[in-house]
Amino acid sequence: MNTNQALGEHIEKLVSDLVQAHLKETQATVMAAVMRGFGAPNSQIKLTPSRQMKARSFRGRRSTADVSMLAERLYELICERPGELMVSFSAELGKTARELYGPMTALKNSGRIRTAGERNRTRYFPSIDGGANSTLRA
Repeated sequence: MNTNQALGEHIEKLVSDLVQAHLKETQATVMAAVMRGFGAPNSQIKLTPSRQMKARSFRGRRSTADVSMLAERLYELICERPGELMVSFSAELGKTARELYGPMTALKNSGRIRTAGERNRTRYFPSIDGGANSTLRA
């Protein structure tokens, strides 16, 4: 009986030590998270962001010449491949769809192109009359 009692005490001590170690580790993890949340510097913790944010630089407004040059390149692409989405034009020109919004609007306002569809499914076609009243051409 003495052996069983000693074995039980030994197991109880091992479990108690394991629980204490787990609690200590959990407390350290929680404290590190709280410190990160409040922005406290902690040299022991290395954060790996889930996604990297690109630093954006403000470049200001583009010149009219830049917009019209980009609009001309865009118009040529639309004539070569009518019915394409903005995504394909942006990939071809190496610009984002947002950067092409201004030149595309200028082309639409001048009557050189027409559109079909809405939002991100908009397809672009050259206008039938070719934009006879175009003010964009140099």
